[in-house]
Amino acid sequence: MALLDELVEMIIPADPHSGGARAAGVAVYIDGRLAEYDPAIPPLRADRERWKAGLATVDALAREASGKAFLETTPAERTSLLERLAKPLEQEQLPTEEPEERRTPAVEKPETAGQRFFVELKSWTVRGYYTSKVGIHDEMEYKGNRAIVEFAGIDPATLPPVRPSED
Repeated sequence: MALLDELVEMIIPADPHSGGARAAGVAVYIDGRLAEYDPAIPPLRADRERWKAGLATVDALAREASGKAFLETTPAERTSLLERLAKPLEQEQLPTEEPEERRTPAVEKPETAGQRFFVELKSWTVRGYYTSKVGIHDEMEYKGNRAIVEFAGIDPATLPPVRPSED
């Protein structure tokens, strides 16, 4: 749980405006969601195993790079590892007649298990954060549904002229 908590905090860190993923309880959210997955149902069991394997992969990559578990590494080593997981692999561009500056970049898909896990981790982190009180009220400053006492509307005189239809 500590590894997951550190990873989500690195994805959405606290700042002067609002708390980060740790303050929002994102690791607890993810753990709770996975705990709801019934291991008797093969696809859900596979999802739980994929998360366990993903966390183990992050730890193994840290050991490979520094000889230490992820949580024992320095902040710079942790950042370097996450940048490695986040960096999309370069894709070969197909030949095209368009000039270089007009080409759209190839869609880069994660290819390693670690990269695929990181994409899913980011997605769940964002979902957990922005459905929490910290994300909704502190970060997004949502004030709740409020009655509007007066709605000024739009002054029709400021609207552009309407073109007549060409029938």
